[in-house]
Amino acid sequence: MKRAIIGALTQARIKPSDIDMINTHAASTVAGDEAEIKALESIFSEVLVTSNKGHIGHTLGAAGGVESVLSILSIRDNIIPHTANLETPIKTRLNLVSKSPVKKEVTTVLKESIAFGGTNACIIFRKT
Repeated sequence: MKRAIIGALTQARIKPSDIDMINTHAASTVAGDEAEIKALESIFSEVLVTSNKGHIGHTLGAAGGVESVLSILSIRDNIIPHTANLETPIKTRLNLVSKSPVKKEVTTVLKESIAFGGTNACIIFRKT
């Protein structure tokens, strides 16, 4: 996960501090979510973090595409959706958006996708 995030930042030629929002994979597995937060904490100091699966479920092979569209809508609408059903968040210094959506200018979003067997991908969307 960490390598995929760093690769996306490097390819986009931006710093971690340029990211306004991270749309995580967050499939609600203890091991997966903890590993994802650990990877994010190793790169980011403060960032707003959300996940769409609490709203729409896990769409399996379509998850990356559907969540990419939702990430782009965050940029268009300047709204970071909350992570629905996040009742017991993992302790982290990152800002997990869990209670209600955040209205904020969003210009750059990192979208993570994680799959079985260690297949990890990240894409960065940026308003031009």
